[in-house]
Amino acid sequence: MGDKAFLGYHPEEFGLSEPLSQDLTKLDRLLGEVLRVQEGDRLIELSRKMLAGASIEELPELSDPAMIRQVARAFTVFFQLANTAEQKEIVRVNRLREDRRESIADAVGQLKARGCTADQVRELLAKIEISPTLTAHPTEAKRRAVLDKLVSIALLLAKSEAPLPLTAHLDAESLPLEEIERTLTELWQTDEMRSQRLTVPEEVRNALYFFERTIMEVVPWLHEDLEKALAATYPGEEFRVPTFLTYRSWVGGDRDGNPNVTPEITWNTLLEHRILALETYLKYAGDLRRELTESTKLVPISDEMKASIEKDRGELPYSREQLKRYSQEPYVVKMLGVEMRLRAALEKVRATLESGRRG
Repeated sequence: MGDKAFLGYHPEEFGLSEPLSQDLTKLDRLLGEVLRVQEGDRLIELSRKMLAGASIEELPELSDPAMIRQVARAFTVFFQLANTAEQKEIVRVNRLREDRRESIADAVGQLKARGCTADQVRELLAKIEISPTLTAHPTEAKRRAVLDKLVSIALLLAKSEAPLPLTAHLDAESLPLEEIERTLTELWQTDEMRSQRLTVPEEVRNALYFFERTIMEVVPWLHEDLEKALAATYPGEEFRVPTFLTYRSWVGGDRDGNPNVTPEITWNTLLEHRILALETYLKYAGDLRRELTESTKLVPISDEMKASIEKDRGELPYSREQLKRYSQEPYVVKMLGVEMRLRAALEKVRATLESGRRG
């Protein structure tokens, strides 16, 4: 495998875990295959000699700025892949640990061990306020296209080691690796540097990427982790977990010497954040509607739910077909109403944003 690789090194010799070493070896080999097809053997030979400590004088090709850029790009892509594999490994290790240090469960356990009563924990919960802030100048500013490809590679790595279903063809095991190679080819052919400086609206869209792909998913997990930890550590007690984690952003609103950040830009930024939130909630509402298919022929519903659905029927434009089709599935009817309200709010905000841009 080493002769086909980019660097051909052996990560297990550095004390790394077997799963991480396997991922790094896979990525090293696949990157080598992509670079050979795209650039030829010489780029890989130069990269390996540099890694072995060869001087610039010993590598006359490196007097060519274009070749220096290619070698630098190859190492940059390799380090990005190594970081991606490491992040996947962190997730794997954390999932294996029942009671890991610095986890939410560990923190709650330490509170009880130090004598905190349930009432004291409730008082503490009411005071917690964590507000990470996104800035317009992150220390690592990758293009969204690059970020998407690295995320895809991480997911494909996980897929490549997942057990095959009984009905799958044996060759299916190689499919994720083929997809990784294809994605790597796209990554190599994607310029990480933008052709021109980002505008403020583009910076806003970049920041929204992290809300969409990470924050909107992770925050509910953290709330759930805290609720589970409290229930396990203080059995029989009831806790109301407030909104303790809120994100803020300077992007599109920072007036610190940037003349391009106008009041109109800030207003549009707020609208775009609201659109993302509504789109996310609309997706979640649709997912819930497809799950909550309980029938009143099998389980009853509360009087409060009946009253809520009747109120919705008087206020929302349900179609006759919807009410007939889901007449015995009240939660579906309720979630359809939630979706209608979210969709109406979303259309209103989109219209406001569009009218502001035209104006």
